[in-house]
Amino acid sequence: MKKKISPFLGLAIAAFLLIASFSVLHDQMQDYRLADIQRSFSNISNVQIAISLVFTLLGYVAMTGYDAQALRYLCQPLSYRRTAAANFISTALSNTIGFAMLTGGAVRYRLYSAWGISALTTAEVIAFSSFTFWLGLFVLGGIDFLLAPLAIPPDLHFPFATARPLGGLFLTLIGGYLLCSATLRQSIQLGKHRLQFPSLSVTLAQTVLSSLDWGMAAAVLYALLPMKDISYISFLNIYLLAMTAGVLSNVPGGAGVFETVIVLLLAGTVPGEAVIASLLAYRVIYYLLPFGLAVGLLGYRELSLRMSTSLG
Repeated sequence: MKKKISPFLGLAIAAFLLIASFSVLHDQMQDYRLADIQRSFSNISNVQIAISLVFTLLGYVAMTGYDAQALRYLCQPLSYRRTAAANFISTALSNTIGFAMLTGGAVRYRLYSAWGISALTTAEVIAFSSFTFWLGLFVLGGIDFLLAPLAIPPDLHFPFATARPLGGLFLTLIGGYLLCSATLRQSIQLGKHRLQFPSLSVTLAQTVLSSLDWGMAAAVLYALLPMKDISYISFLNIYLLAMTAGVLSNVPGGAGVFETVIVLLLAGTVPGEAVIASLLAYRVIYYLLPFGLAVGLLGYRELSLRMSTSLG
């Protein structure tokens, strides 16, 4: 019974968060005119777009290290060109479509199986990469939320007034993971599965890659904002909180949830219409462009395979 209920519970929570976020966002947007948003969008300079594209590239390059590090840890030799392709295509698709385990996982299974990697190893790569993704949030968010806690707007209905409790939780989790990696060499039995912590050096590599990923993603949006009276570090704090809410919602790309938090937390610092315009540009540059490229690469590969099979 629990197995039947849990998927529906997850969908119900995601639907509730999405509806609530769009409701708040709709209320916020009542204060802005479409013409003002369009003007702010057109005011984003080519230099800003170029800088955001560079940060996007750097962020996705950092993410390709997730799979490369995973296969190195699992002692499964595979060229970086292939691991990078698998990571980029699966990540770009899952970032936009959502449900990463289903969309990104299916792509990884398809690609890695063609390169001689077993289904079990692919599942381990997916788990390793998924966990690596969270490490950067735990480190950067933990430090930021604890040292400079944001006041959370009442409209978000969070169970706490500031982000400090999240910071404490994140640093506790990352501290425990680092401690286990440094001291535990034997695997741990968890139900039907055995958990083997990677070495401390592998864990530190995971943390650095993930921190770079999160830092570059925040820099993409920061570069698209107009002249602002907010430092990158302060904005990173806002971005991480918004992404935390977006990721936990399980809504594709955190759509709606992410924007709501950004708009609310930047209110009074950056003009609202400029924030919305920057968010639209961010969605195009960081999500839609990589998504289109990933679809093209995957389509080209599948077409090439079909042609080689028919000719053979």
